[in-house]
Amino acid sequence: MNQEPILIEPLSPLKPIYLMSEQGVTDDQMRAITEGIHAVLNVAQQKMPIYDFGHWRHTQWRDNGQLRPFHSVDWYLERAQEESDRAEQLNADTLLNLLAMEPWRNPDEGGQRHYDVVVLQSDLYSGSDNNRFIIGGAYPDLGAAISVNRFQGLEPSLQFDCIVTETIHEMGHVFGLIPPGRQRNVEESLGKHCTNVCSMRQGVNVPMDWIRFTRDRLQQGPFCTDCEQDLRGFFA
Repeated sequence: MNQEPILIEPLSPLKPIYLMSEQGVTDDQMRAITEGIHAVLNVAQQKMPIYDFGHWRHTQWRDNGQLRPFHSVDWYLERAQEESDRAEQLNADTLLNLLAMEPWRNPDEGGQRHYDVVVLQSDLYSGSDNNRFIIGGAYPDLGAAISVNRFQGLEPSLQFDCIVTETIHEMGHVFGLIPPGRQRNVEESLGKHCTNVCSMRQGVNVPMDWIRFTRDRLQQGPFCTDCEQDLRGFFA
């Protein structure tokens, strides 16, 4: 029997951005995070609401003295520490996987589709790499974990600008950079990164690479032409 095809509308990439932060992250550092997000949205020519929940705790964040799953920043960080094999670092993969599973993003459970950004004072590492640390990690179309830890020794204005650059970088990954099909001006270095003068370069030497990327960003803008086109293509 012939049937008319069922047309399924793709899920829109336009959805709110939820911010949560670890205790100890300063107001200035959060302003840098927000400025970085706005910089990416401006290039993408998109508008999305940004909600800063701070050191978020649900009204029912504890149950008989125990942290309730998905009900506070504290729980996410506790799990990321429990699944870390390094005493002074959190497992970024655990954080991102928990964000992917949280009920708050499921409309069928009363949630809302959204992007998550968790801002941390703690140092991070990725369990999938042998590197000593990372300053951020991101899952496409989901969210990011960003650590300000490695920038805290910089003087305030430079620290602010470097956090903006790092936020632009991680949000670029959230919004599809670098797309799988792109072959031009790309390298594989702990993931796919740009080789142009661009915030999507991979910065291994922290903070020196990020100071250099920040100076380039302030002179030439956050993204190269290739990444600008790819970013807008994500929202097309």
